[in-house]
Amino acid sequence: MKRFFIRFAGLAALTVGLSGCSIDGRFYPVQGALASQNAAPFYVARFTAHPPTSFTVSGVIAGEPVKGTLVCTLPAPKNPPNVPVPAPMTSQWDAIYGAGAYTAHVLGSGQDARGVLTSASGTTYQVEIHTPISARSGDAAVGVVIIQGVAQDNKGNLFKVAF
Repeated sequence: MKRFFIRFAGLAALTVGLSGCSIDGRFYPVQGALASQNAAPFYVARFTAHPPTSFTVSGVIAGEPVKGTLVCTLPAPKNPPNVPVPAPMTSQWDAIYGAGAYTAHVLGSGQDARGVLTSASGTTYQVEIHTPISARSGDAAVGVVIIQGVAQDNKGNLFKVAF
């Protein structure tokens, strides 16, 4: 029974994540001015899936409303019109999750989405999220769908993104 529940929970979460529904991601500052505050804040943004090509994202980060699009990059970017795909955020993954984390756990091992969020005042946030293949398939050994990510703004703040 437990194995059935774990498999069902993983598949249910995957279906919700891929069917045009939304999920909240939390941005935790880990480097920069925001991370050095006494009680480092976290920010919430809503990620809405538009399978199989993209996510729209909206939220409030550091007091500023932000919005943008992340493009799914595996097996190859399927760009919505006029949406550029930024380069992978290799050094940011390694800074947050440890040296070699991008190569060992992200590169070629699942579904990625990348893009840029912008605010009205001109602050930009490059964002990359990742879901491992085993989590996407509802693997019973995983138990839950794991989505994680990184973000960096143009003011020197680095964020861990968790769902």
